[in-house]
Amino acid sequence: MKSLSKIFAALAIILSDAMCAAVAYNYSSLVWAGKYAGASAPPEVSFVLAIPFAIAIAVSAGLSVFFFKKSVSR
Repeated sequence: MKSLSKIFAALAIILSDAMCAAVAYNYSSLVWAGKYAGASAPPEVSFVLAIPFAIAIAVSAGLSVFFFKKSVSR
């Protein structure tokens, strides 16, 4: 159970890093598209992409805590 806790904690950390990279890339892409390609969407729309990542991070962190508490109680 302790190894599952570590796996889900690592998954939460990796997902947070991937979220930062994806949101930053989409934000810069929308800024460029707004200036030079005539896109009408504001760059702040890219923050919507963080919602599924945040849900997955919360689930992974919750599972990590659950498995850690289960391993300690034995």
